[in-house]
Parts: sequence; C-alpha cells; structure tokens
Amino acid sequence: MIPKTWAEMGCQKDSTQKSGEINGYAPLNRALRLIIDNASNPVIITDDRGRIIYNNPAALQFIFMNPQSAEPHIRNLKFAGDYGDILAVYDYNKDEGCIWTEDVELLNIKGEKRTLKLKISVFFEEPKSQYCFHMVDLTDKILSEKALKKSEMDKTLILNSVHENLVYYDKNYRIIWANQQPADSVGLTPAEMKGRFCYELWYNRDSPCPDCTIKKAMESRQPLIEEKVKPDGRNVKVAAYPVFSEKGGLIGAVESVLDISRRKKAEMALDEILKKYRELFTTMTNGFVLHEIITDDSGKPYDFRFLDINPAFEEMTGLFSSEMVGKTVLELFPDYNRRWMERYGRVALTGEPEEFSDYNPTFGKYYHIYSYSPKKGQFAAIFSDVTDLVALRKEHTQMMIQINRNFEQLAILNDEIRNPLQVIAGYALMDESNYSEKILSQIHTIDKLINELDKRWLESDKIREYLMKHHNLY
Repeated sequence: MIPKTWAEMGCQKDSTQKSGEINGYAPLNRALRLIIDNASNPVIITDDRGRIIYNNPAALQFIFMNPQSAEPHIRNLKFAGDYGDILAVYDYNKDEGCIWTEDVELLNIKGEKRTLKLKISVFFEEPKSQYCFHMVDLTDKILSEKALKKSEMDKTLILNSVHENLVYYDKNYRIIWANQQPADSVGLTPAEMKGRFCYELWYNRDSPCPDCTIKKAMESRQPLIEEKVKPDGRNVKVAAYPVFSEKGGLIGAVESVLDISRRKKAEMALDEILKKYRELFTTMTNGFVLHEIITDDSGKPYDFRFLDINPAFEEMTGLFSSEMVGKTVLELFPDYNRRWMERYGRVALTGEPEEFSDYNPTFGKYYHIYSYSPKKGQFAAIFSDVTDLVALRKEHTQMMIQINRNFEQLAILNDEIRNPLQVIAGYALMDESNYSEKILSQIHTIDKLINELDKRWLESDKIREYLMKHHNLY
C-alpha cells in the first residue's frame, strides 16, 4: 500500500510546529486534500523554501527520501536532465499564478525515466507563499505517438514500395491520401495531390468519368475489380473498395491501379504457344497420352489415371477421350500388361525417360513408345503403331531365310555342275572323234557361266551381309 503522508514514510514533524501545522503551515483543508489525493496526476505542494508540505499518492513514485534528512524537499525529485533553474522559482517570482511550465524527465523509484509536463503555480496562504507542482505523465503518450509515427512511416515506406497506384478518396472523389506511384504519374508529391479531384487531375474533366470504377463501387457499396485499357494503350487492373464509418455510412473508397500490360503480353504469347501446342496435339499422327501414376502405401505403382489423350490415340485404340479421361487403366483394362505398368511407374517416379517397342495384347497391336515425365508423379507416352512394320520385318526375315537357303543351294549346285563337266571333259579328251572338240568347247562355255555365277554369288553375298548388318534383315 502506498503511504499517503510523510509520517507513514517515517518523516518526523518539527517539534516547534503548532498542532496541525507542517513546517509552520496550516494543514490543507479537507476538501482540497480530498481533491488532491484523488487526482490521477502527481501533485506536490511546497513552502517558499522548497520543503514539501503535502503530496498526493500519485507523487510518491517520484520522491526519493534522503536518509540523512527527515525533511521532505523538492530536491528529493530526481531529474534526468539539468533542470536546476526550477529551484530558482522560489527566488524570482512571488506573484500568484502559473510561473513555470516545461516538459521534464524524472526518474521514478523503480528507476524508470518518465517524461512529464511540469506546471508550477504560486499562491498565497497565510502566513507564507506556497508552490504547487502539478505533473502530467506524458511518457505513454509520447511512446504511443512515436510508435504511431513509426507505424505511419513504415506504412508509407511499404505503400510507396509497391508497384500499384494506391489512392484514398472521400465520397466526392477528392484525394485524401496517395502513395508515390500516382504522384509520380502527374509530376506531383503525395502531399500536393491531397484535396485534388481524381477526374480533374488525370482526365482534365469537371465531373467523374462515366465508367469510373470508384463510382460504381461506392454506388453498389461493394468491392469491384475491373481490367481496363487506358487511352495510352496500357492494360490496367483497377480495384475499388468502399470505406465505411463505424455507423455504416459511406465515407469514401480506396483505389488500387496496377499496370498489367506486360502480363497481358505474356498471356497473349502463352495463348499463342498453347494454341500451337493444341494444334500439334490434335493433328499429330502419333498417339499421345498423359497419365498420373497411382501408388500403394509403400510407394509402389499399381495403377495410373488418364489425364489427357489426343485424337490419334483415340483412333489407335477405338476409344474416345470422354470414355478414358479421369478413369484408371485397370478400370478400363483389368488385364493390363504389368510390364508396361512397371516401366511407366519408373518413368513417373524417377523422371528418367524410357523408349521401347512391345506387343499390346489389349489392342492386338505392336507399338513403339517413348515415355517421359513432365512432372513428378506423371508420365506422358507417345505411341507409334508399328504393327505393319513388325509384319514387314517378319516378312523380310522370312525372305532372308529363303535367300540364305538359295545361296547355300546355289553353292552346292555349282559344285554339282562342275563335277559332271569334268567327267564329260575327260571322256571327250579320250575320244578323238570329230565331236570331241565341239564338246570341249561347250564345256568351256558352261564353265565360264559357272565362274560368272560364282562371281555374282560373291557380290550378292556381300549385299546380303550389308542388309543383315545395317537394316536388321535376317
């Protein structure tokens, strides 16, 4: 409990004082004491020598007692600065009224520095003058003002840093506040814009624009966001937010204007790219499918969902996009090839592309497939129907097998022809008839033909080896 009297603080009364007097002064009347005691601000009353006659409880936090002196004095206040001239008030002024007002810094008994507005007044009370020290603690107010000022500075700094034009209007379209961006657009400072009409400042009009976003937002009492094209060709996004008083009355609106010209150009470029992609997607002869892999709790792929397919894939499978997109492969094809599922799972989860050719029993066709992952958990597959190519390769393989057989038979046939010719030549040499010479001549002709066949056989064999090596014909 805070003591209210000096006696409660251990102070002793002067033995020469009359009953009820303090330092030779008559005690304050009861009504005045009641007023002072209940005052929230510190109040100290001294005699003309600075000795404290009376103080209220609020003042005790600033009065430090001197152990060597039981007499309370105004010097017991600890000023944080040089305020020695305060004591001079006892010397140079004896007139009644306020004689000194100044903001001072005092230490309280907790050691905290407080800023107070100190007002010293003098009044005459028999037998001598008395001085009233009335203090108003400004510390919290100053701290609040500093915090508010810093907050305003931070707000201004932040709002001036954004790339949007931010303007606060009253309900008559007069500018109350603006950030730096709109001020720069008209060559003014934000302070110079204050009080100007928006339609006059930007559009040289004497009334609001017919299609004014702010006007429509205030009339509807609802936020409104629009995209517009400025007279200079810039694309802007305009947002208007009505502002209401505590009682719900409309008091103005905040407008945000953002230049979106670059974004619009980027969107147009992206639209063009997407258009070309869609044209390629729909006209390409290869089948294209985008899937989302589905894994079990252990992360192992066990199914995948169709996200998009192109017309070529529809033609390959005989199924339409509306029948497949959104469904899983096991919903559509319960006996789907597990090897393909594993391949696609690796692609979707590792991001490593794979390329392979295989037979799909579901559709009864051979496909060459290139699969890649556009994002983790997804895979795309580009299909080429190679069924006819596989059949052609099989046909070529059979043809090469037959050619190999023919080559083998031809090699044997050459030997089988030469052997009888050698026998015939032997008999012709032994026979000295007129026909021997003719027979030997024909044998020689046949031998030349066989040699030519051998030569052609060797050339054909080289061609066969080349086809087998470079065109996988075997």
